[in-house]
Formats: sequence, structure tokens, C-alpha cells
Amino acid sequence: MASNSTTSSGSLVKSGLSNKSLKVMSGSSHVGTGGLSGESLNIFNTLSAEDQASLTNVGQSAYVEAAKVGGGSYIQAVSSSRAVGVVIPSKTGAIDDHFHNGNFDLNVHLPSGTGLKLEGPELLLTATETKNYFGNLINELIPGQSSYKDAFNAAVTKAANHSGDGSAVHLLSPDDQFAGSGYLGLSGTPDIKETVVINMYGVKSSHAVQISDFDSSVIAGSGSVNIAGSIGAFVVGDAADQKITGGSGNDTLFGGGGNDILTGGSGADIFGIGFTGNTMITDFNSAAGDKLSFDSSMTLQSLLRAEVSIVHVGAFAITDIALDGHNIYLVGVDPSQLTLNMIQFSS
Repeated sequence: MASNSTTSSGSLVKSGLSNKSLKVMSGSSHVGTGGLSGESLNIFNTLSAEDQASLTNVGQSAYVEAAKVGGGSYIQAVSSSRAVGVVIPSKTGAIDDHFHNGNFDLNVHLPSGTGLKLEGPELLLTATETKNYFGNLINELIPGQSSYKDAFNAAVTKAANHSGDGSAVHLLSPDDQFAGSGYLGLSGTPDIKETVVINMYGVKSSHAVQISDFDSSVIAGSGSVNIAGSIGAFVVGDAADQKITGGSGNDTLFGGGGNDILTGGSGADIFGIGFTGNTMITDFNSAAGDKLSFDSSMTLQSLLRAEVSIVHVGAFAITDIALDGHNIYLVGVDPSQLTLNMIQFSS
């Protein structure tokens, strides 16, 4: 997604690639470190035994580049048809840099002790290919029962259809080992459509991931995601409990299943409603153009049969809309303020 932003507190740089960005060599036949030479091989050899061992667990078959990034390192490889990049964490400070992996450029803010794996096909994909790509990864990505996998596939389908054909596709998996407060920052690519899955299973519950400039994002696993910037985001959660906070653009936020908390921020936001778990919307504002979006399986007749009640918590009125065991909580909204103009049905 095209964007130009500058570095400031709580935002990510979007000014193109640095000289530390690496391009994978497609079709490399080297195995292990055989593809490394010169400075890249020297950098690899400076990694601790623990860091080198960690690389053997990510499915890579051919290391082709290595570079120093801040106090950490970036190792890039080819694995089957995928381009794979791994950021070895800095133990002395944050990493703020740009990475190129396959057809995808990524800007990151990784606090001390935080690593990142980024992987995706080297070609742009159609929406159908995007669904199939993540469908093939689902068993290694989503632990547990089939209902979580079904919810993940549904989220990917929404994101892929929104991005459409010709999208760069990546799985981003932070390895969050830093202590204290802070955030992990991930920012997308200028002039390229991208569909990303943010793997939250490696992120501590006390830390948030800040994202910006992705066309479509799927959040896999429980956690908090904050959207930076003024470009409208399209973010879909799976069946886990998630807290998703929008930016200043016109955002579309789907909690998926689970017990989700959605905050749109400024702008005319669309809040997607799932049919499992519960959804709390903290700042629904019809005057700003906010809308509730229901799946096409929900009919207007079914919605009109919903039980609507109100509770007061301190100075706040909270409207509770009960739909077949699923509750939608609208903070600061009185039932008398609800109109059909606030509702839409999506495909």
C-alpha cells in the first residue's frame, strides 16, 4: 500500500529500502551455509551456537544472505518455493530497519530481545492462491481444535478477497522475549498490495503489535494490535480473544470469534460482527459514519428479533445486543440511538 510517513514517537518509517535490505536469490541450490560467502558468511559465523541452532527449526534449506542490523542479524534463505527471513534479536537495543524478502518490503521496530520470522512466496498471488497458501500452513500455525482452524480460514478468506489478485503474501511471526513495556512495530510496502498474517502466538500478552500500511491483515492468536497512521486498515481476527485498536483512517475491523474488544479511533469505521464469542465496541459513533457490519447469513428479520438491553457502568451507558448467545456491547450508546442506517450486511 502506497504511503509516506516519517519517524516519530509511535510511528514507523516508510521511506524505501536501506542498504541493509536483502534480496533472496531465487532458485539457489545451496544447502545450509553453502550459499553464504564473504561478509555474509563471516556474519553467520559470529552468531552464537544457540542462535545458529534456532535457524534449524524454521524449515530453511538454503541460506543465501546475512547482514548486521543494529545489534542483531538478519539471515535470509530459500525454503521450497518460499522466501524466508529471520531476524536474530539484538540483546543491546531495539532494531529499527527495513527488510526485503521475496517481493515484500517490511519496516520493523523490534525491542531488545525480540526476533522475527518473515516468510512468503516469491510471486504475487491471486486471492484464491492466497487462501490456499495459508491453508497449507494452518496445521503448523494454528494449534488446537478444528474450530480455530475454521475461524482462521474464514479470516484469511475475508482478507484475501479484500486485497484481491496480485497481492504480496507473508506470514509474520514475532519472537517476543523482551521485558518491560513497549511495542513491536510492523509496517508495509509502498506501491504493492499485501496480505499478511500476524502470528501472535509468540507475543507476550502484555505487549502490543503496531501495524500500518498493509492492505489486509489477519490476526492469528490472542493479543493486542494497534493500527498506526491515517490510511484505513482492514483487519480480521480469528477465534482467539483479541483487542484491535484502529488509527485515524476509515478502518474495517472484524473481531472474528472469541471475546474481542474493538476501538475504531477517528474516521468512519466499520465493525464486523462474528457469531461466536462476544464483541465490545468502545467508541461506536454513528455521527462519524461508523457502522456495524453483519455477515450475509444474518438477515434483517433475524436482527430485528435480537434482545436489546442497557446497563449503566458509572457515567457510561452500554447497549447489549444479544443474538443467539452472541453479545454485542456498544459502550456509550443508548438503545434509543440505534437506527437501521448504522447497519450493513457484507458478503
